[in-house]
Amino acid sequence: MTLNSSGPLSLGGTTAGQSIDLELGVSSSSANSMISTANDGLIGNSNRPRVLPRDWYGVSAYKPPVGIYYLVVGGGGSGGNGSQYAGGGGGGGQVVYSSVTLDAGSSLTITVGTGGPNGPYYVQPGRDSQITGSISVTAVGGGAGGVNKFGSQPSATYNGSPGSSGGGGGSGMGLPNSPAQPWTNYTGGAGGVGTAGNPGGSGVGNTIPYPVPSPAVFPFSTAGGGAGGGGGAGGRGGDGQYQKYPTKPGGNVNILPGAGGDGGAGLLWPITGSYYGGGGGGGIHPQSFPGNTANSSGNGGSGGGGGAGHLAGAPGTGGGGAGNSFGTQHPDGTNSGGPGIVIIAVPPSQTGSATGAYSIGSASGLTLYRFTGPGTYRV
Repeated sequence: MTLNSSGPLSLGGTTAGQSIDLELGVSSSSANSMISTANDGLIGNSNRPRVLPRDWYGVSAYKPPVGIYYLVVGGGGSGGNGSQYAGGGGGGGQVVYSSVTLDAGSSLTITVGTGGPNGPYYVQPGRDSQITGSISVTAVGGGAGGVNKFGSQPSATYNGSPGSSGGGGGSGMGLPNSPAQPWTNYTGGAGGVGTAGNPGGSGVGNTIPYPVPSPAVFPFSTAGGGAGGGGGAGGRGGDGQYQKYPTKPGGNVNILPGAGGDGGAGLLWPITGSYYGGGGGGGIHPQSFPGNTANSSGNGGSGGGGGAGHLAGAPGTGGGGAGNSFGTQHPDGTNSGGPGIVIIAVPPSQTGSATGAYSIGSASGLTLYRFTGPGTYRV
C-alpha cells in the first residue's frame, strides 16, 4: 500500500493509508520514532529534522521485484598425473546461466566449487558450485582425467572419471609379459561420461603382439599413444592418436608417439563474452626417434584454461587441468582443475549488497558481482 498524499498521518494506529507502523509492517504499539532507521528506508533519506506528516506523504514500503542474471560454473577436474604414460585431460565444470525475477529483499547464498586437486597417481573431480536461498542452482564439477602407471594399477585407473563433463582417458601402453596378456592396457583408458555436459576423449595405445619380434627395437616398449582430452561444457573431448612408423629392417613396425586429444570447448556467456567450462588437453608420450618427431599434447578447450602438457585450469573458468606427458610426473597441484565461479549481474540502478569473497566489475551495461568463494547477495 501507499501512505496518503494529504490529510492526517500517524506513527501508530491501524488505519491503512494513515499508519506509518502499518506501512512498515510493525506493531502499532512499537517503539518506532520519526528518526528511526526504518523510517530512513521508508522515506528514502536520512535527512534531519523531519516534519510529520509532510515528509511521509505518498511514500510506500513496497519495492518492486528485481530482475537479475546469473552464471554458475562448477570446478574443473584435474588432469591425469602418472609417471609412465600420458594422462587424460580433466573435464570442464558445468556451466549454468539464466535470468530470474526476485522479490526485493531476497537473499542468495553463494558456494564456489574448487578445482579437482591432484598428486602422484591420484586425480579428483571438480567440486560443485551453487546458489541457494530464494533460488536453487547447481553446477556440477568436471570429471578427472585418467592415469596410466605402467600397467600396475587397476584398469579403472586409466579411464576418465564421470562428471558434468567427463575426464579424458589415459594413454595405453605396457610391456609384453605373457602370451595371454601380450600388452598390458595397450588400448588406453575410456573417456569419462558427461552427466550434464560432454564425455571425455579416449586414450590410445598399440597392438603389438607377444612376443616382441626379433630383432627388437626400442620403440616397442616405450612408445605409446596420446591421452584423451577432457570433455567441455560445449563439446566432447578429442581422442588421443597414435602413428605408425614405416617398417624397419627385421620386419618391426614402430608405434610412435601420438597426439593428445584436445579438450572440449567451453560455453560462451554473452554478458561477459568469455568461455567457461572447457576441458583440459590430453598428454602424450613425448619421445622421438631418428627420422621422426613426437606429436604434440592436446590443447585446452576454449574456456578450459588447461593447456597442453601439464597446466592447471585457470581460476574462475571451471576449466579442466591438462594431462601430463610421459616421464613428467609433476608436483601436487600442477595439473589441478580450475576453480569455478558465480557471477550475479544486475542493472546499475539496483542497490543490492554482497558479502564474502567477491569483486565488482561491469560488462554489457550491467554491474557484475564476481564470487570466487563463499558469500551472499541480497537483492
